Amino acid sequence: MKEIIKDWVIQTVKSNSIPDEIIAFNFGMYETEDGYCIYLIGSKHYDKDDDDWACDEDFVPTNNFLIIPFNDKKDDWDVFLNKIVDIISSLITTCPELSPLSSRYVTVGFDDGNLIRIKGSRCDIEF
Repeated sequence: MKEIIKDWVIQTVKSNSIPDEIIAFNFGMYETEDGYCIYLIGSKHYDKDDDDWACDEDFVPTNNFLIIPFNDKKDDWDVFLNKIVDIISSLITTCPELSPLSSRYVTVGFDDGNLIRIKGSRCDIEF
């Protein structure tokens, strides 16, 4: 699953010009009949106290949806969420092709659920 997600994220980032004013990305997810769907959006806004910022879809890349089919044993949504958080966190820190994401906020979460922030902007540093 990690390689499939890696290929999709890298292809999505490389094939889309990300505007400078996009400060946050969300990897949203929802369940389908056959598996889980992951999508990526970017926003000009971010609010750590209000997850509704992710509804401001100011950047919607092409090739924006990835379906991960259920295996023989369906993972519970929270198990799947934790796997995706781990995968995206790892990719952002290890793949140079994803540098456009590394200097912005990045969250992961199911639609209608809480977002998990996995990457914060350099602006987060408090003095």
